[in-house]
Amino acid sequence: MTESLKKGEVVIFIDDYDVFDYNAKDKEGMFYKETNEGKYLVYLPETKEWCEPKPSQVKRKRPGFVPVRFARFCKNVKTLQISDE
Repeated sequence: MTESLKKGEVVIFIDDYDVFDYNAKDKEGMFYKETNEGKYLVYLPETKEWCEPKPSQVKRKRPGFVPVRFARFCKNVKTLQISDE
């Protein structure tokens, strides 16, 4: 994928990918961000779980398009931050 994905863009899993005994192959997920390890942080609406597939394990459904439901969802997501308390 040459052009960077937008937060909330739909990706489709192209390989077998296990998420807590759920095979995400051919399923849609929502791209949130790229991790420090070069993987993607993806939300699976069907299972309400997050996963970190490699870029080669997903394809873009409509490059650059973010559905309204995912744009709204992304506004409510906050990355966990560790404090020294």
